[in-house]
Amino acid sequence: MMNRFSVTSMLPAIVSAVMLAASFAPVGLSILAWIAFVPLFISLERVLHGTGGALKRVVVTGLAFGMTFFLLTVYWVVNSMYNFGGVPIVVSIGVMLLMVLYLSVYPALFAVGFCFTRALSPVLRIFFIPSLWVALEWLRGYLFTGFPWVLAGYSQANHPLLIQTADLFGVYGIGFTILSVNTAIYLALRSRFAVQEEGTEAGATPVTPVFVSALLLGFTIIYGVVTLGSVGERVSGWKKIEAAVAQGNINQSVKWDPSYAEKTVDIYRRLSLKAVEGSEVELIIWPETSVPFYLAKDRLLSPRVLGAATEAGASILTGSPHYEFDGTTPLYFNSAFLISTSGTISGRYDKIKLVPFGEYVPLNKILFFIKKLTVGIGDFTPGPGPSPIDFNGGSIGVLICFESVFPDIAGASIRSGAGLLAVITNDGWFGRTSAPYQHFDKAVLRAVEGRVYVLRSANTGISGVIDPLGRVTRKTALFTEDVITAKVGIREGPLTFYTRYPWPLPAVTIVFSAVVLCYVFMRRRA
Repeated sequence: MMNRFSVTSMLPAIVSAVMLAASFAPVGLSILAWIAFVPLFISLERVLHGTGGALKRVVVTGLAFGMTFFLLTVYWVVNSMYNFGGVPIVVSIGVMLLMVLYLSVYPALFAVGFCFTRALSPVLRIFFIPSLWVALEWLRGYLFTGFPWVLAGYSQANHPLLIQTADLFGVYGIGFTILSVNTAIYLALRSRFAVQEEGTEAGATPVTPVFVSALLLGFTIIYGVVTLGSVGERVSGWKKIEAAVAQGNINQSVKWDPSYAEKTVDIYRRLSLKAVEGSEVELIIWPETSVPFYLAKDRLLSPRVLGAATEAGASILTGSPHYEFDGTTPLYFNSAFLISTSGTISGRYDKIKLVPFGEYVPLNKILFFIKKLTVGIGDFTPGPGPSPIDFNGGSIGVLICFESVFPDIAGASIRSGAGLLAVITNDGWFGRTSAPYQHFDKAVLRAVEGRVYVLRSANTGISGVIDPLGRVTRKTALFTEDVITAKVGIREGPLTFYTRYPWPLPAVTIVFSAVVLCYVFMRRRA
């Protein structure tokens, strides 16, 4: 072991971060997630053996892992701010680095907790290490507006067999299993190769941790096999409708140009008419703000949008900005409107989870030099809450862009009666980065968590249809104009355990982690 701290001590942690990043889309080497944390754990073991300043070395190693991982997975922020926010490239990079540094605090806290409890028995650690990671992921999804991007569980989105437990424990349950397997591998390696320390039995294989992780993984696989059959059979009996998803591929540089608005409407009208050719389409989904004017107020172009539903003979769910007055103060909303076949607006949903710097600028008196990405409109106001839109005897739960990242919003919509989820988004400001692929994977987990069909319409892609087992039945390419149709079922039967009770796993991991840390702290003081 090393007597001083050096860059080579952190190298396994950096390798770990690269492996974990590669497990997510678009690289999609999802198998790497099951071993990606092992080098990090080894790196933390190594840095503890230096002389003096152990805590500092642990924190720096955790930050190195975090910054490498998040640089590889959220670098697209620069593209969004520079190309569409009007922020100079140097400032954009600076803001992105600050964001990455903040996100890296969570892996740093994890590293401290990991090392602080290293004297615990392997039996306790096989539960504590996954619990601490999941607890910190959950906190990251809520603190400071929340950013639950690239959670460990999302790495398995392209493997239906391994994500079926999401209807029990959500994406966090998948992450817990992944961390348990990594922890078992680490503990087995540590027992065989680590230098014997006081209170440990070098060379003794920790059977219990291996058994626990094998049990969790085995349950995941068996539950997946059984569920793919049973849920698939149940879904086949649901009431079906023919639905279409339109992708207009409107360039972000002209999306809000008033002179281009008429052409935008014509593109989506044409795609809608194409969708109903030779099929009995009942519902057509247009993307977020695909109507780049106030649909409920505009007298010139709104009739063309409303008339498109009548021409197609199908209801159209479309995104559009909206405003209402609170006294003399205008309140702006990012909304979704349902247009009936009679050409009238039959329902509206206002987005409740807004994107910082995308739809409003937090601390705008300090960050006055930053423009929000949605130009030409004042800061948006959050809507009143998840409220499905009535449709054809049922209801549609709408998730607008960033909302699809948050499991609780989708769950609240389903609890309110939604039998179908529609994700409408404009991922145009992501460009050709990894973000559109990673954003799409969030919708896959929402489908499994709620056992519901998801129709996803994105301006520039990726659009698609996802069944309640997380299988992508139809999908578009990036930056193409396209329309796809598919038969989708309207959810029936009882709510899933996770939809009904989304809080037990995060609560247990937070409480268990806190109790273990307090126990170790008190024991050290004693």
